[in-house]
Amino acid sequence: MSTGQDTAWDAFLAGQGGGYHTQNSAWAEVKASLGWRSVRVVAERGDHIVGGAQMLYRPMRGIGAVAYVARGPVVAGADAAVGAQVLSQIERTVRELRVRQVTVQPPGETDESPPYIAHRGYLPSDTPVAPRATVLLDVEPDEDEILAAMSSKTRYNIRLSGRRSVTVRDGDAADMSTYHDLLVATGVRQGFTPPPMRYFRHMWDVLEPRGQIRLSVADVDGVPVAAQIAVGFGDTVVNKLSVWSGEAGKHRPNEAVQWATIRWAHAHGYRRYDLEGMELAAAHAVLRDEALPESTSQSVTSYKLGYGGRVVVMPQAQVWSPNPIARWAFGQVYPRIKDVRWFRTMVKRLRTTAAVEQ
Repeated sequence: MSTGQDTAWDAFLAGQGGGYHTQNSAWAEVKASLGWRSVRVVAERGDHIVGGAQMLYRPMRGIGAVAYVARGPVVAGADAAVGAQVLSQIERTVRELRVRQVTVQPPGETDESPPYIAHRGYLPSDTPVAPRATVLLDVEPDEDEILAAMSSKTRYNIRLSGRRSVTVRDGDAADMSTYHDLLVATGVRQGFTPPPMRYFRHMWDVLEPRGQIRLSVADVDGVPVAAQIAVGFGDTVVNKLSVWSGEAGKHRPNEAVQWATIRWAHAHGYRRYDLEGMELAAAHAVLRDEALPESTSQSVTSYKLGYGGRVVVMPQAQVWSPNPIARWAFGQVYPRIKDVRWFRTMVKRLRTTAAVEQ
């Protein structure tokens, strides 16, 4: 069990393919600014790591300590025995730290949970700790091939942005305040409360020296109107959070930012670009070759699909508690109240509290 920077663990992750930036020890340092502590468990054969997981945990008002494992356990060769070994270590650690419950969301490119999590008392949860579905772009081909795989509308908008005085520049630490201002504007428009500025400043301080973060800012006539934080780890660059002021939409600054990052990922030898999330129902529709649900036809999801990547659905989050009574309550009570307004309001409030409390 380890905490802090872990070069051996990070090297193992980087060699597995698929990114896993949320399992990277540097990401645990980023989340520490919001009060999350980290612990890692690993399985070894000889001197080699063959699997493991990074768990983040923290106390939450009115609940006690909770924990989560996003995109883990990571297991070399999908070895079920190693996965079971790692889960046993997680469960032992949960007990030692007196955590009330842990949410585990395994990696994978199927909505079926890995076999090693079955018959251990884990219960499905509709509250993910990582997106259930996403769009993955292959950025190894040349730029013309990448563009050709996009929808004609997206391709047109990218080219339009180049004719409409949109300038995309690499941001630095000083631009984080501009990014946060655009994030606040996005939150007002979309109805969410963003994390505080100190979180993004700390993210930059941790990831920039490791070469794991890129900040892009789109200016129209010298005024910042859109920006994006992208995180690179292993073979994957992730569109972590794109923001927009709501102005100069006809200039297509959002497409300009995305395209600049895709080109950057290609130029720096990454294999994949992850657009980081889409509506699960839409993902299932695409995989079944059906029409998109009407609610997603003009949405962020349809916008991301325009980039022509591969749609992937990933396993559902699973919840485990060391307390058998709590496990029974979650299995019996949660399904009955999860869609009740007061319960959904409480969950939203707890998430917001986790984001803004020190």
